[in-house]
Amino acid sequence: MTYDHLDLEQSAGAQQIQAYCYDVSQALGLELRAVWWRWLYTAPAGSPRHGLSIEATVGSSDCRLTCADIEGYATGQTTDAVNATIRTKLDGFCRKVRFLGQNPKIWCQELESAKTWGS
Repeated sequence: MTYDHLDLEQSAGAQQIQAYCYDVSQALGLELRAVWWRWLYTAPAGSPRHGLSIEATVGSSDCRLTCADIEGYATGQTTDAVNATIRTKLDGFCRKVRFLGQNPKIWCQELESAKTWGS
């Protein structure tokens, strides 16, 4: 089956995936700056060609998803697998911050303060 990547990335499943990112990040104490879709046009056909970019104040990461992952999310067929992938990425942000011995929210505030300090 072929898909128009823009239609798929604006579908109910894609919107639910983005909402899940924000919900989990909030539960983990992370502040997300943005979550958006990218089309990975150089990826081979049949491989994950949709990139979900997640930008938090503590870093950024991409999740690669297939058309079937996004389409099946709204129906519940791929929800658990996609959620696990996203949760792993967001947990990685938390481990990075906790390794530094800080609370994610405090670290983010300190980072923003440091950026504006010299201006």
